[in-house]
Amino acid sequence: MQARNWIIPFTLASWWAGIIPPKGKNAIVIKNQSPEVFKHSLTWGIQKLDEFSEVLDDRILFINAWNEWAEGNYLEPCIQNGYSYLEKVKEVFG
Repeated sequence: MQARNWIIPFTLASWWAGIIPPKGKNAIVIKNQSPEVFKHSLTWGIQKLDEFSEVLDDRILFINAWNEWAEGNYLEPCIQNGYSYLEKVKEVFG
């Protein structure tokens, strides 16, 4: 079996794991997230895939997650942001 070359950039809309249940100082919180910051992270992921395209077997960009509401990580339309996160995905991937 031949070895495969993998680089899988990862992005997410937001994150506040550790808040429920409380983890105090061990909580992970990503601050200042917005649809524009999310779009930037998508663009960065595409740039990394382009940078390593000659050695990669597959081009995969992992987006986490559709509806992790309890962790504040979702792309699903909501009252606060509407469809803006999904619109940023469309802008980047067309």
